[in-house]
Amino acid sequence: MTSPNTGYPQGSMEEAALNPEVTFKELWAQAVKKIEHSDIVKSPRWNRMLEDMSTCRSAQEVCMKMEKAVSALKDFRRGNSQWANLRTRYLKPAAEVLFVINNAVSAVAAGIPGMPVGNTIFAMLGMLLEATKGVSERFEALSEFFEEMSFFWTSLKVRVDNRHQSVGPAAQTVDIAILAHLLDTIFLAIEIVSEPVLRARLGFFWNALAKNDKVQSALKRLRTLTDIETRAIAAETQYLVSDVHAISAETKKVIEAWREELSNVRQAEKNRRVLADVLARLTPASSASIDAQSVEGCMPGTRLRILKDLQDWSRDPQAQKIYWMSGMAGTGKSAIARSFCHILREDSMLGGSFFCSRRGDVENGDVKRILPTLCASLISYSTSYTRSLLSALEGRKDRGLSPHLNLRKQIEMILESPFSEMKNIPEPIAVLVIDGLDECFNDDVTGDMLRELVKVAPGLPLKFFLTSRPEPAIRRQLEKLDLVLRLHDIEKSVVGADISAYLTAGFCSIRNERRGELPLDWPSAGDIDVVAQLSGKLFIYAFTVLQYVRRRDPRGRLRKLLGDISSPDSTLTRALDDIYSLVLTEALDPGIYSGQEIDITRQVLTAILSSLHPPSIQALAGLFDVDPPDIRAALDRLYAVIYVPLRDDIDGLSTFHTSFGDFLNSPARNPFYIAETMSERHQMLATKCLGVLLSKRLHFNMSDARTSYLPTSEQRIACIDQSVIYACTSFSAHMRNADHPCRLLATLGIIFMGPRFLFWLEVLSAIGRLDNAQTILDDLLLLVPITLLAPLLTLFLHEARDFIEANKATISEKVTDIYLVALPLTNRWSFIDYYCKPYFSQLAVVSDYHKFDGLLQITTGSQGDCDGQFVGETTGGTFRVWNLKSGKQLNPGWPTGPRPESSITFSRDGRWVAYIEDDSLIRIQNAGKMKEHLRLPPLADSGITCLALTSNGRYLASGSSSGITYIWDLETAELLQSLR
Repeated sequence: MTSPNTGYPQGSMEEAALNPEVTFKELWAQAVKKIEHSDIVKSPRWNRMLEDMSTCRSAQEVCMKMEKAVSALKDFRRGNSQWANLRTRYLKPAAEVLFVINNAVSAVAAGIPGMPVGNTIFAMLGMLLEATKGVSERFEALSEFFEEMSFFWTSLKVRVDNRHQSVGPAAQTVDIAILAHLLDTIFLAIEIVSEPVLRARLGFFWNALAKNDKVQSALKRLRTLTDIETRAIAAETQYLVSDVHAISAETKKVIEAWREELSNVRQAEKNRRVLADVLARLTPASSASIDAQSVEGCMPGTRLRILKDLQDWSRDPQAQKIYWMSGMAGTGKSAIARSFCHILREDSMLGGSFFCSRRGDVENGDVKRILPTLCASLISYSTSYTRSLLSALEGRKDRGLSPHLNLRKQIEMILESPFSEMKNIPEPIAVLVIDGLDECFNDDVTGDMLRELVKVAPGLPLKFFLTSRPEPAIRRQLEKLDLVLRLHDIEKSVVGADISAYLTAGFCSIRNERRGELPLDWPSAGDIDVVAQLSGKLFIYAFTVLQYVRRRDPRGRLRKLLGDISSPDSTLTRALDDIYSLVLTEALDPGIYSGQEIDITRQVLTAILSSLHPPSIQALAGLFDVDPPDIRAALDRLYAVIYVPLRDDIDGLSTFHTSFGDFLNSPARNPFYIAETMSERHQMLATKCLGVLLSKRLHFNMSDARTSYLPTSEQRIACIDQSVIYACTSFSAHMRNADHPCRLLATLGIIFMGPRFLFWLEVLSAIGRLDNAQTILDDLLLLVPITLLAPLLTLFLHEARDFIEANKATISEKVTDIYLVALPLTNRWSFIDYYCKPYFSQLAVVSDYHKFDGLLQITTGSQGDCDGQFVGETTGGTFRVWNLKSGKQLNPGWPTGPRPESSITFSRDGRWVAYIEDDSLIRIQNAGKMKEHLRLPPLADSGITCLALTSNGRYLASGSSSGITYIWDLETAELLQSLR
């Protein structure tokens, strides 16, 4: 029997040649999958390019489409000779060859859904051209790249001239391999020319393409396949079966090599995805790392002995694993920690860092964020640690990592398990730096972490450098360590020399800034000595003096400072208290500022010191009902002690140093004219917050959502007034700390027992802080007066907490579902229904109530047979679907099996619902009409355990107990792929 196409014996050819269809499904599909996992397909230009190329029927049309795309590029100039050369000499011949090869394998491709071969390659060529941005030099570099492939175009050119020649299976197989390799080569080129460094430096374009190992490897395979393809056609044309055998063997060898490479790429991609998931679960506090610290370390030439000792410790493999540096506020601990981080980085020994702070983001003061953040840094630092971590997490569905785990579990998952998996411990030993442990919010939890760390540290190939004030909870865990450096115990003469050097450099900088205004001998050496003496061992004192003197009238201010401050007291804080008092006296001077200006300054100061999260200027302006320039004017008087961001809308107003907060929060130290304001600050701020929540600034549709069909993340949400955000997130903390919270209960009841409760909830959902809602309600319920003085409000708050818990998943995804789903489904006898629902007249009405064992999914339809919103629920082992608009049950109830949450699924658009029947049969129903669309045949290997539909409802994935995942096409009921 002979082949109908070629005339040679069919049976022998099938044995000799590789199967083209199998090769297509595996090789081409893998090449396309590699692209689908890249950033290329995320670009809106990709779909446009793919659509444009799908209409091309000739090389000329392809070139015209590319000409159009290139002409639209920013830097393209008409008449560009490099582009004309690239188009005429390379792109058009390439398109002609590709059309012929594409036609040769079209019969094979036609039987495989979703495989537009030529379109994909032409679209990739278009994306490669767009990566040039229309720059002439880049066109020239691409011409050189195509010249490297001239062997390919030239040797296959004969196919263009003899395009009607029939092609046998062996040549088809090689052609498929050529197309897959060509796609991969172009993909590599796009990745390379899209690198930021190459976009900036034109000369790197060609060098990067020419010298890249992956590109050269791909070109080498293309050369081999091109030669094999020529020989295959000759052998098939002459019916040389023995030659076809040899050609098939060579082709198989090349393809197997590439398959192995693709397998490695897939494994690397899998590891990358797992790692991305791990990092997402860790949620590292990026603002706590050394790279996020705005202030530099120690001034060059200072703290040399301390830094040298620390470096020696880090390099000594036999040294103790924990080094604790203790010191009171202002002794320079953080500056030393920052300098040590830079030294460690130069020595390639910085495994990670965490700078604790109550003045930055809230997460920077959370003890439970320390180890997850250090874990993320270790992943970047050590590939050995990364491999061991992935190995330790393998098989754990939840990856086992979260900042919410208890500290014992964190240490086990992040430190003990990964390092126990490591075969070879890398050298030198990495150092983890944790600065300012006393800045963490919970002293007890801090102590718990340190206790566990002290236990496990000796057995870990890591070192820990810790700094803190000598707080009791920290001291109890660390004071027995062998390596403890107490900064305030260092000889005053050693510290004094460093402070003198620091002051000399600082005054020199001020003199240079005001060149011509200050004499060259200002200040005198004697003045510097006096300031250094007043500083004692506190660098923060010297820093504050420089800040105070720098801004206005340096000579006058230094003279006043030296004249007003008495000789140093025996306590370390006396000199610091004196200069802080001087700053406040000037800022609140009634001889210079009006009473209103002084009040604003007091309010701003107390707000900065009392806020859990550093506020912005805009937030405070809205809170105090003044203009942002008024806030800036008040801050201008406090610049020596307060850090002020450049923009009004950026959070970050904070004290330069914790010692200023300590000064104001201590009744024994702060001045009388600020003491009353400090004692009443939380009452004042709680009142201001409730005033904002009671105003028209809190209203319906705060998020300005445009549609109820799209999740919040896929809509452009309005920028909510920062004073509203501050009030919504902070009022409960201020009430909890207020002296007389009972005076605020009436206002709180007006706000919460009505629609404003939902508006408040909308704000938290829109800004992604819905988790805070339950914490805030818990804070309110802990207020003693609320139960006694406001019993109805207490009951409402309990129901509000349950309301949020029940609807959290829904309103987290869609902020509009607060009003469209959660509120309509509220029990008609509830406080929420009574106080909130009357304000919303056109809500869906639920005519009957059923107790659900579990709410599986709420979905919103927008196309096809789907006419609205549906809810799926389980009751008594059966699954029911309800239409939320009509309140009708749409199906009689289907058996759910033991795991309903994974055996039933909706498509995202709401058109289809799929469910498992008897662990072996899959049924697909139209969600709106509840008519069966199709049923998928049972598979013999094992039972079905879970289902997942794609967003458009076209494809279904089913998981089995044997570990195999099946991919189905729901339009054809065809099994597309089995994944092991």
